[in-house]
Amino acid sequence: MLASGVAVVALALARGEASLSLALVIPVIVATGPWGGLGIALVVFGLVATFLLGISPDRPGTVGSPVDTPMPGESSTRRRWGGVVLVGPLPIVFGSDARVSREMLLLAAILLLVLTVLTVLVFLAI
Repeated sequence: MLASGVAVVALALARGEASLSLALVIPVIVATGPWGGLGIALVVFGLVATFLLGISPDRPGTVGSPVDTPMPGESSTRRRWGGVVLVGPLPIVFGSDARVSREMLLLAAILLLVLTVLTVLVFLAI
């Protein structure tokens, strides 16, 4: 849902149904058409679904689980998790172990590079 929301927002930007700007260093997308609204809604629902489905105390091996032992038929490997929160240009990286944290740091660098390129392209188009 999250990836499709980003794709729909990109489509809306290309069609002129959304605009991208910066408020200080935080990117702001303003939807002026149905594609832009749909894209923003999909991104928001994707973030909420990722949060709600990723943290469930009912499933063993997830965050908040009372039992860390695998169920019969499951592998004995422990689940690893991590994430990146971009607050403007500042990434907040977290993970369950050092390897995942390094992968999330790489993802943050890629996201910041993509954001910078898109911001420069928008300013060149003005």
